[in-house]
Amino acid sequence: MSSSDIDQKEELAQEEPQAPLANPGAVLSVAREEQGITIARVARDLGLTESAVRDLEANKHGRFPAGIYVRGYIKNYCKILRLDISEVMEVLEEFVTLNGTLGSHGSNYDPLGEFAREKKKPSPLIIPIIVAILALAAYTIYRVSVA
Repeated sequence: MSSSDIDQKEELAQEEPQAPLANPGAVLSVAREEQGITIARVARDLGLTESAVRDLEANKHGRFPAGIYVRGYIKNYCKILRLDISEVMEVLEEFVTLNGTLGSHGSNYDPLGEFAREKKKPSPLIIPIIVAILALAAYTIYRVSVA
């Protein structure tokens, strides 16, 4: 092969558009923006936080408890945007094939959030309640044994 043949092949390769990688989040984001729908509205309609909607659009699926939730949210997102669900789900499946599984319980999944990390403090009334119960039990035993 001559150097001109190689140059021609390189030029053709540069001119041919590259097939975009599967990106379900971009499909949703672009459609939402084209329709003038806010993230807040999508979040409200899906029953999610705005950050969760941003995670869907950024393909951060590991932040959801399981892949089935991601699929469900994306299907419902498609309904809100009036997109063809099967086409978007195909893009999602291609994304999963290229980038790994949706998996269950991503590394950032925290079902209880801050609540789980809080130190549990005993109620300040617990000691007086225990003393009152013991006193009542002692009085009952005394009354039964005297009678």
